[in-house]
Amino acid sequence: MKAHRSLQRLVRFFLSIFLPERCPLCGEEPPMDDSPDMFCKNCLMSMQFIHGKPCPVCGGDINGIFDTCPDCLAEPARPWKRAYAIFRYKEGAAVAVRKFKYGKEVALARPFGRLLAGTIEHPEQYSEIVPVPLHWIRFIQRGYNQSVLLGEELSRWTGIPLKRRLKRIRNTKHQAFLEKEERKTNIKGAFSVRKPEQIKGKRVLLIDDVMTTGSTLAECAEILTNAGAIVDIAIIARRQTR
Repeated sequence: MKAHRSLQRLVRFFLSIFLPERCPLCGEEPPMDDSPDMFCKNCLMSMQFIHGKPCPVCGGDINGIFDTCPDCLAEPARPWKRAYAIFRYKEGAAVAVRKFKYGKEVALARPFGRLLAGTIEHPEQYSEIVPVPLHWIRFIQRGYNQSVLLGEELSRWTGIPLKRRLKRIRNTKHQAFLEKEERKTNIKGAFSVRKPEQIKGKRVLLIDDVMTTGSTLAECAEILTNAGAIVDIAIIARRQTR
C-alpha cells in the first residue's frame, strides 16, 4: 500500500511539471497547494465552513447558546455518538456536492475526503469507515456511489480501512423529493448489515454526502448499533434551517 502511494505521488510530481494542476471544481485556478487534493482559493471562499465548536449531534453550526444546534434540539435522540461535517449545505458547497453526487464529477472526492479527514478527531479509535450504500439499480443509473468514493479518500488520509458493511436491500424513492415524515417511512427497512458478528463492539465511522433530516443516516446507524457497533457519522455538508 505504501509503495503504491509513493508511486502515485511520483507520477503526480512528473505530471505537474508538464501539466499544472487545476482546481477539480472550477478547472480554472490552481489548487491552494498545487495538488489535485484541494480546491482553489476562490472556490473555497464560496463555501461556508462549519465554524467554531460544531454541534456534536450533526457536526453543523451551533447558532445559539446551547451546546447543540436548534435543528438537533428539535429532534429525538440520534442512534450515533457524535458527528463531523465540513460545510453548511448552501452556496458554493451545495453546488460542489451536487456536481459530485449527480454530475459525475468524481474527482471532487479527493478534496472532500482530505477536508473531511481534517475534522476527524483521533482517527485511530475507528475500526472501519462504513459508506451508506446505493441500491444496485441506482448504482447502474448513476455509475458510482459517491459515499464509497468519499470513503476511499477518507481512508487514504486517515488510514481507517473502508468496509462495505451495509447493503441496500430495497430500492426507495429519492429522499430529496420527500417531506420529513415521508423520508422516515421511505427509508425504513431499506438496509441490512453484512456479517454483523464482525463489527460487534467496534467503533465505526458511517459516512454520507449530506445530512438534511438525518433519516437515512439514522436508519443505517440504528441497524449497525443493533449489530453491536458504536457509531459516529461524517458528512460533507449539513443542511440547517436555522
